[in-house]
Amino acid sequence: MQTVLRNVRYGLRMLAKSPGFTALVVLSLALGIGANTAIFSAINALMLRTLPVHDPQALYLLQWSMKTMQTDPFLNDLEGDESKDPRTGGATSYSFSYPAYRQFQDKNTVFSDTFAFAANEEETNLGLAGRAIPGIAQGVSGNLFSGLGVSSALGRTIVPDDDRAAATPVAVISYAFWSTRMGSDVGAIGRTISINGTPLTIVGVAPAGFSGLDPSVTPDLWIPLSEYAQEWRKTNHFGDQEPPLTANKSWWVGVVGRLKPGISKAQASAQLSTIFAQSIAAYNPNPPEVPQLEALSMAKGLNGMRAQFSQSVFLLMGMVGLVLLIACSNVAGLLLARASSRQREIGLRIGLGATKARVAGQLLTESIMLGILGGGAALLVARWASELLVGLLASGGNPVQLSLQLDGRVLAFTAAISILSGIVFGLAPSLALIRTQPSTTLNQSSATTTMTVKKFRSGKILVGGQVALSLLLLISAGVLLRTLEALQHLNLGFDQRSILMFTVRPGLNGYSEQRLVNYYDELERRVRAIPGVRSAAFAQRNPIGEGGMITMIEVPGYTAAGKRVTAYQHVVSPGYFDTMKIPVTGRALGVQDTATAPVKVVVNQAFAKKYFHGDNPLGHEVQFGTHVEPRLTEIVGVAQDVKYESVRDDAPPTVYVAYTQTRSVSPFITYELRIAGDKSAITRSIEREALATDPAVPVVNIRTEDEVLRQVLFLERTLAFLSFAFGALALALACVGIYGTIAYTVAQRTKELGIRMALGAERAKILRMVLRETLVVVGAGLIVGLPLAILGTRMLTAQLYGLSPHDPLTLVIAILAISTVTIAAGFVPARRASRVDPMKALRYE
Repeated sequence: MQTVLRNVRYGLRMLAKSPGFTALVVLSLALGIGANTAIFSAINALMLRTLPVHDPQALYLLQWSMKTMQTDPFLNDLEGDESKDPRTGGATSYSFSYPAYRQFQDKNTVFSDTFAFAANEEETNLGLAGRAIPGIAQGVSGNLFSGLGVSSALGRTIVPDDDRAAATPVAVISYAFWSTRMGSDVGAIGRTISINGTPLTIVGVAPAGFSGLDPSVTPDLWIPLSEYAQEWRKTNHFGDQEPPLTANKSWWVGVVGRLKPGISKAQASAQLSTIFAQSIAAYNPNPPEVPQLEALSMAKGLNGMRAQFSQSVFLLMGMVGLVLLIACSNVAGLLLARASSRQREIGLRIGLGATKARVAGQLLTESIMLGILGGGAALLVARWASELLVGLLASGGNPVQLSLQLDGRVLAFTAAISILSGIVFGLAPSLALIRTQPSTTLNQSSATTTMTVKKFRSGKILVGGQVALSLLLLISAGVLLRTLEALQHLNLGFDQRSILMFTVRPGLNGYSEQRLVNYYDELERRVRAIPGVRSAAFAQRNPIGEGGMITMIEVPGYTAAGKRVTAYQHVVSPGYFDTMKIPVTGRALGVQDTATAPVKVVVNQAFAKKYFHGDNPLGHEVQFGTHVEPRLTEIVGVAQDVKYESVRDDAPPTVYVAYTQTRSVSPFITYELRIAGDKSAITRSIEREALATDPAVPVVNIRTEDEVLRQVLFLERTLAFLSFAFGALALALACVGIYGTIAYTVAQRTKELGIRMALGAERAKILRMVLRETLVVVGAGLIVGLPLAILGTRMLTAQLYGLSPHDPLTLVIAILAISTVTIAAGFVPARRASRVDPMKALRYE
């Protein structure tokens, strides 16, 4: 320990002796380690952090899977997540019927607590202090809070007595809602908040940081499952089926249990599978297939956000790992250059009896100290970079709530990577110095105690490696930026300029059928009259990122008799195609398409191409509904393809129907306004007119189509921005390496250059000679880096659109950029070499 302390004290004196060198090294490491810390904090929040509840490792989520996607024998309605099981290719989900949940709760002996939650976090119309605001409600069983071991920050939590049909409606609000919407008022307990017009009593405030079982979404309030079922039963959310609390074929709740001590996961899965099979047999005695049940760890919560971002953050982690490698090689090159000035010191120490191991220990201690100083500075960089990363991820259409805290795991990662970096970049200079021969070094003067240019070849190799890795990062950034550019300028099928949108959900407040029609018409009339609104229309879903409802249809004469095919269905108002400037061949849907008129539809080009095989579809009929109750509709127009779901995918076959001719009017509608004027003033007018139409129905999510496109492309923009930042940082570090290496070799050859110039060498020749060394180093790096980049960018194929990962234009631009910048970095010391005074150079010794 005394030896270590002596090494530390001596190392501090050596670092203080060269403050400029120390600052440069610490800055390089702070950027490299800080970027790694920021990305790791995202990985920690997404993949590693457990739920802030009591003993999260004991929590298990029930999930079923099938070998096929045919779930019809078991259910009519599936809420929440449904995906394809990668193991079997069949359906999988964590949603169950409420009766199945009660059987799990009553019959199992493997869980100490069994509780449930609604598989959907529902958007609601909240009423608070006379104001209508949008909000998110989560339905939970009465024992969920106690099962998780979560206490309230204020008041109490929901208890089993609240989860009864006859109980007084209550709610627990989130800490964020309490602090932002209610001003952290301690008198909030006992106040009334309405949800879709139904008053509830606030009984508690959840603790800060608690978001339920999904760490990416914090509901504004939690309500009992019984109240949740009643609310969405009123809005026809579950259709005309039996009540959701007794319906076996409505699967809408997730089930979580806390495993008893001594019970294994396999034991729990086996018993719960038997209970699940019995619950299905109660209403389907001979199912074609019994879904397989499995208990999955719930320690980290639901994994929707992990599935969405995991590939991207690991890709970014690979990029920042390369940046750190470049930073380490840069620092290693600087240490190699600095080592020349310490040869006499090291030779003297070895000559006086110090072992090479002792000297190596001193040198590595100094390197590790530099790494630790860089790691300390990196925490400041990581804090700023984490805020930037959260801002980029929160710019999506469904903003994520990600807390990138510098917790113990992140600090341990930073410490480990700082020490490891210190060892990595300090190893080569240490090995070079301990090979110093005392007899040779002590016979030299201090002025001539330098490493030869030949010995510094390793420094040039390090710089060439930096150029190669920088090329890989620049090409990766280039193809991601070009992908973003292509997606931003993609033809979406309509004119997105000057379109302002907003959503209303009167159906949640009890509006239905003709009342809904009257509301929509009245609000449209009001917003049309707003100054600056050139035209207005509404639709069930707006273009870009919202998908559509899939319907089954027949195309008589073009599909086999009785065969139904799939198409997306969009419900629109008269004037929709004109407002959105969607070209239509034939005629668009208009005011003549009333509820009593024959049903007419407009199809898109993809529909005509797929199902009419090049024939003109105008005048032909398509059949909706079932064979028992068919609905023949005439095609009166063919619209240009519009992207409603993914901007990357082609528009699917689509049918447009007038909202007045649908069998059931949608409880929510999005208005599209083409405006010419001040957006802020028009927005205020929209809110005022909506308030005048019904003060209990809030306006939700006012935005432009351009803003929607930016939200949809937030992940592409995040990847492109960060990859460009990392590529630029790598290039800057490579330039520092080039400059330091060439400046060092020029200093080594000062006497030689003076002699050349004294013998008549021109300054231009000296400049070319030094630049030639720069070109050799950069050229070698590019030769190695190009095939490395071609191989490495293949991992980006899934993120690209419309171009190859080996895009020639991107390769050329990246090569030119890195060549220009690095050669410019080498030009500065080359120019200095060409201006050496021969007389001063000859007196250098």
